[in-house]
Amino acid sequence: YHNRWVNSQALVLAGLSASSPDPEKGSIGRDPATGALTGMMIESAAGIVERTIAQSGHYTQEMDRAAMARSIATLNSYGVTAFLDAAAMQPILAALKGLDDRGELTAWSVSAMPAVEPSFMF
Repeated sequence: YHNRWVNSQALVLAGLSASSPDPEKGSIGRDPATGALTGMMIESAAGIVERTIAQSGHYTQEMDRAAMARSIATLNSYGVTAFLDAAAMQPILAALKGLDDRGELTAWSVSAMPAVEPSFMF
């Protein structure tokens, strides 16, 4: 499945709680014993948090670059020097280009951009 992992603050900002229903074609991760939210957003549930972030006015391209740099540094720490992003959207492509333009891209990157935004997200 396609998923996103978010922290508790993201869940609060998105207005999600243990009583929130799962969206069509997706699910909100819950602890099987307690029903508490785990932060895992599967398929269309990821779109709930991504929309909240996009609409917040707080999100910046520099945040994307920093997140990509951190992710790539984690890959590098395990000896990974190349990766494929199978469904890179424009913000990720821009972040990778920004890192490359600054000489800060420390892995080979192959990115496949879908012709249309994946419907399972939104």
